Amino acid sequence: MSQQITTIDDQSGTSSWPSLRDTRRPVAGSLGPSGPTWLPRALSVRGLVAALGLVALILFFRKPEALLLPQLIADDAVLFRDAWTHGLGVLFEPYAGYTLVVGRLVAWLGVVSAPVAAIPAFYAIAALASMLFVCGRLMSPRVTIPHGWVAALVVPLVPHDGEVYLNLCYIQWSLVLAAFPLLAIEAPTRAREWVGDLSTLALIGLSGPFILPIAPFFVIAALRDRRSRHRLALAAVASITALVQIGSLLGTGTLTQREAAASIVSDGLAAVGTKLLAVTFLGRNIPYDLPAGATAVLGIVLGLLLVAALAGITRRGRRMLLATLLAAVAFYALSGVVRVKEDPFNLVPFGHGDRYFFVPRVLLIWMLLLALAGRWRRIAAGLLVLVVLSAATTFRTDRPRWYDWSLWSGAIERGETTSIRVAPYDWTVEIPGRAR
Repeated sequence: MSQQITTIDDQSGTSSWPSLRDTRRPVAGSLGPSGPTWLPRALSVRGLVAALGLVALILFFRKPEALLLPQLIADDAVLFRDAWTHGLGVLFEPYAGYTLVVGRLVAWLGVVSAPVAAIPAFYAIAALASMLFVCGRLMSPRVTIPHGWVAALVVPLVPHDGEVYLNLCYIQWSLVLAAFPLLAIEAPTRAREWVGDLSTLALIGLSGPFILPIAPFFVIAALRDRRSRHRLALAAVASITALVQIGSLLGTGTLTQREAAASIVSDGLAAVGTKLLAVTFLGRNIPYDLPAGATAVLGIVLGLLLVAALAGITRRGRRMLLATLLAAVAFYALSGVVRVKEDPFNLVPFGHGDRYFFVPRVLLIWMLLLALAGRWRRIAAGLLVLVVLSAATTFRTDRPRWYDWSLWSGAIERGETTSIRVAPYDWTVEIPGRAR
């Protein structure tokens, strides 16, 4: 199946990106088919609802304890403490060096709308809703990339230790994925679509530094389509939020707080190679069971196959999207190494800092989906088969130690100063008392 581009002034509600609504004939510049023709290019409303239900079901089976036995995880406790003590006063206060608006907003909403006993469940459900929102954006009929529903299913199925799933403190790691469809979306025709697009990008941009590698591509898209007010507005939002995050990172001194190890380059390469290539294509066991030399050789082979598959993408529209994804993968993977620069080799084990490689893995798989319509589609298909096998080895997450929230929720509700225990690092966090 193929597409037709309709180029009309932005004021009439369309843009020069290809539309899913017209599949009559190809036009030069179209993204064109990006996957097997026997797959439906877009889903009906019922299909979209069913796909979102499937996403929720997959997440439940991957991490059932998050919903059946909810508890605060890691920085969830700090976000709750700040919201409990200061309310919305900390909404734009940097956390870990950057602003974290969505996480702080959800933490505050839980405090003002739910009983303390239900806070962990509220946060888990909010994280699930965020994931469904991301997948819904990917499957939007306004997004001009065919088979967006396949890209959406990658999000809950990607090889991953489950760290970012259904946790409030990691909500930004999945939310950023909703920014990429905005680079290939038709201009809005309704006010709510304008509000939805701009508010989505603003919240993403103000929730972690993930907007940094994407912002330049919003600017490029606006320069290439100067008549589009929509693309200009998106570029402005992306640029402003990126500057906010840069100012936050520089102002808090986060980038220079810890000294880099002497072996940051070699250890960083080992971490990226293991987590981004070996685990993505070989699963959680093979890379660690083989001798280090054999794993390195396999990593090099996989890297060469990946380059070959992506080199087969020749259409202009797809290559632009590929450049965006490649830039983001490189930025996010290297940022993880810089983040733990005092000991980057600690990222090599499967369950250590897997959140740093969640988004790069998703984007890597999306690139392979694009390559299915390229010259070397068979290589891409073979690598995707390996991804499926790898996902099977990482599907069920390891359950962290469980702390019974009811041991402390009553005292917190009564306004008493309370020390709580938090998984998975066995932290102790003090929740200050407050007058009721």
